[in-house]
Amino acid sequence: MTGEIINKHTDKGKALRAAVSVGMILLLIGVAFFLSDSLGDYAREGMRLAVERVIPTTLPFMILSGMAVNLIDIDSLPILSRGFERAFGISRSAFGIFLIGNLTGFPIGAKMTADAYRSGRLDKESAERLLAYSDNPSFPFVIGVVGESLLGDIRLGVLLLASLGISTLLSAQLFRDKSRKMSYNRFITRQKYSFVESVKSAAASALTMTAFISFFFTLVGAVRDGIKNLAFRTLLMLPLEITGALSEVCTESTLPLPLRVALAGFALGFGGISVMLQVSAFSSEAELSMRKYFLIKICEGLVAAAVAGVVMLVIEL
Repeated sequence: MTGEIINKHTDKGKALRAAVSVGMILLLIGVAFFLSDSLGDYAREGMRLAVERVIPTTLPFMILSGMAVNLIDIDSLPILSRGFERAFGISRSAFGIFLIGNLTGFPIGAKMTADAYRSGRLDKESAERLLAYSDNPSFPFVIGVVGESLLGDIRLGVLLLASLGISTLLSAQLFRDKSRKMSYNRFITRQKYSFVESVKSAAASALTMTAFISFFFTLVGAVRDGIKNLAFRTLLMLPLEITGALSEVCTESTLPLPLRVALAGFALGFGGISVMLQVSAFSSEAELSMRKYFLIKICEGLVAAAVAGVVMLVIEL
């Protein structure tokens, strides 16, 4: 009897997912039909953005990430690495991944995390949480691009970066199992490093990133052109693609500045579905679940938005 009930719920769930998928496909076909000329321009612009700006800055780090994970034991900063271990409940040997991921920006940290799990440096539970903690926008992007360029004040960039740090530390406390002992993954044999395989893997990852960037750049452009209502347009763009969402909310002069900063905090903390799918490409190869990643990113987005918004209301910057 219980099995029949479970099967019915499973069938309903599959039917619902199928209906949602069909609805999204029909919606995209409709949008493509009415905005066919514009979509082609957006697709080309997305490809150009990926090839000229994103790939050159990420491909070298992707190639070197395999070397860093497999050949280097990063524990040269014992005070910081031990603090990381206590705060996140993840082995201090992963501190280097966390640091590099946050300095270089997504999706480098996620790729390094997947590599570390496959090579036996991390257990599965720690790797699934580290996917989220190491996959954040880079410091220069938050301070320079969002703060100085989009919002017009570098101090707002610093505020957003601090809000992201607070949200990451808070989510680390909410999602860790304090009774659990940390351990290396004993079920996976440490792999031998191969420079050739690193280059091949990085090239495939770069191609995947280009496809996601081009698609979501096109989708965001269609939303911007096709939906005139500001609130509805913003609500749709925020979870889709971080660059388009930030450009939309930060430069919208009709919105109060505290609200713009708060929305920017959410976009930076959550990252967007485009980034999430890029991370999924790495996690699926390592057979890591994305469930914790999604929950942690939702938490980080909400906390970063709340912190940035409250500070903006209390302190006039």
